[in-house]
Amino acid sequence: MPSNEMGDLEGAALPRELLSRELLPRELFGWQLDGWLRPVDIGLAQLLVELGHEKDADVLIASALVSYHLGCGHVCMDLDALLHSPEAFLPNQRGLKHPWRVQIARWQQIGVNALCERLRASDVVGEGEGAEPLVLDKNRLYLRRYWHYETLVASGVRDRMSAPRPIQDLKESLARLFPEATEIPDWQQVAVAMASAHSFAVISGGPGTGKTTTVVRLLSLLQEQAIAKEGGRPLRIALAAPTGKAAARLTESISGTKSKLSNAALIPDQVSTLHRLLGIRTDGGRPRYYRGKLLHVDVLVIDEASMVDLEMMAAVMAALPAKAQLILLGDKDQLASVEAGAILGEICKNAHLARYSEAACGELLQSAGVALTPVSDAIVLDDHIVTLKKSYRFQGAIGALASAMNESNAPKMFEILNSGDSAVQFRNTSQLHKTLAELVLDPASGYALYLRTLQQGCPTGQDMNAWAKTLLEQLSTFQILCALRKGPAGVDAVNEAVVSMLKSHSLISQNTGWYAGRPVMVTRNDYSTGLMNGDVGIALPEPTSENASPESPPVLRVYFAQPDGIRRVLPSRLTQAETVFAMTVHKSQGSEFKHTCLVLPESSGAGLTRELVYTAVTRAKERVTIVGSDAQVLARAIQQRVVRCSGLAERLA
Repeated sequence: MPSNEMGDLEGAALPRELLSRELLPRELFGWQLDGWLRPVDIGLAQLLVELGHEKDADVLIASALVSYHLGCGHVCMDLDALLHSPEAFLPNQRGLKHPWRVQIARWQQIGVNALCERLRASDVVGEGEGAEPLVLDKNRLYLRRYWHYETLVASGVRDRMSAPRPIQDLKESLARLFPEATEIPDWQQVAVAMASAHSFAVISGGPGTGKTTTVVRLLSLLQEQAIAKEGGRPLRIALAAPTGKAAARLTESISGTKSKLSNAALIPDQVSTLHRLLGIRTDGGRPRYYRGKLLHVDVLVIDEASMVDLEMMAAVMAALPAKAQLILLGDKDQLASVEAGAILGEICKNAHLARYSEAACGELLQSAGVALTPVSDAIVLDDHIVTLKKSYRFQGAIGALASAMNESNAPKMFEILNSGDSAVQFRNTSQLHKTLAELVLDPASGYALYLRTLQQGCPTGQDMNAWAKTLLEQLSTFQILCALRKGPAGVDAVNEAVVSMLKSHSLISQNTGWYAGRPVMVTRNDYSTGLMNGDVGIALPEPTSENASPESPPVLRVYFAQPDGIRRVLPSRLTQAETVFAMTVHKSQGSEFKHTCLVLPESSGAGLTRELVYTAVTRAKERVTIVGSDAQVLARAIQQRVVRCSGLAERLA
């Protein structure tokens, strides 16, 4: 259409939505056609035109890029970092018609200060106060909601770090709680002494380092101290985890650990998901507990804290009483949350250095008799974090492999993988499906194990729930993990290939739909069934009634292991569930398997990082197999770190 005709239509014949799109920079639509900018990103810029009457192209482009950053897990868009290393934050679109490089080069030319001044001049950009949809804070551009979440979490942590607690002599209690302690210092004792003295504490450590054991003994000590006070009452303790699977694992671990303690009855062993704890609603309405109606707790312990995103942590802080103690457990080296933020990673950025102030070291010596060397430049946050160093689970090759990956030491990693140790193996193969078939069909450790048990049927006289529990335990013997969802080595393709293998060997009855033995993962919290995102179950045939026709197909129910026992639901009620012979590494967080198989893509990419392969390896209790066609893909992966833009660490410094 000639430009003069379009000019005649503007403001007259065009609906407002179409008119607002006409006012958007053309670059945005080019980037959408290139396949990386999402409709929701352009929608934000369009909203600023419609509601804020914004016309500045730089502001509109910046708003779309902030939304894009959020979709990539960043809390904000760090303009300094973006202009310094744009390739780290934007996709490689070299040679395409609408490359972002032209826009970024123009911003680099005018400089970050001039760009920030231009943003500040806009009516849709504020500095914190007010209601502007965008917030510019120290060269970081946020969506207002996420700026609010970050400041809420930061203030909640700071307030608890500054809350004074009396120093107590813990030497006798620690000796009783840790009779087996031989190392100096014993970091589990240090963690208990430190956490008991603060209203905010983080206990980090890899799998098998004793985080659960430590926190159970900490809770025992806290209850002792509470009851010893004049008129003292037991503390109200809540335990929570991000997913149902993680909650079930912690429930099982705590039940076994606390039984040896004299005050075991005062330590809860039922762990809730954070969604259930807060009463978060599926319709997006106000949760049951929030700033206006606080949780009834004195101590809150959150396990698998690396999985908690910024929005969820903000909801926790809003609902937590000001005097309540908050204890975070987790592995700082694992993958960050799927949604925006990397809370534990930000908090534990320097935790590996074990830096403590002179004041903290003095208090620790006085209370626990533990002598640590202080450092002069430790910050307040350092005094609230303890990293457990000794693994009681990974004494051999799996632990050594995880350490080499964490150190980005490729030669050491391959030395371990090629050592001949049966616990770790790299299968360098271009025949992915053939290799997977060997593992999947292994009758002792593959999926064939639980499917053969299923085909034998529920033993006569055995309770159906007990049989289901056995099958679920056998299912967790082996798990395929994928770095990606799409592509030949992605979850979708691998699941399809495994289903075909199992069907061809008569281990399952069909390739699609619901069938006996189908393992599924719930992908969205469902309060009507009581199942949470991440819960894994198996479709099983119900016992046949005496009056049933032999030709009638079996009635299926899907059985899930829950903290309070086995739960079964009709398949028709699982509207958000997917087959999980293969799952993404992200989805595996909070779970453990005897044998994990990590399937690598054919080439490196932004999603293949050190944190991802470390997380995959540490899901295994006994054996790890890494399958790929190019060993250098693995080598490059452990050199690449997850980077998430955020201002949380700076706010806590």
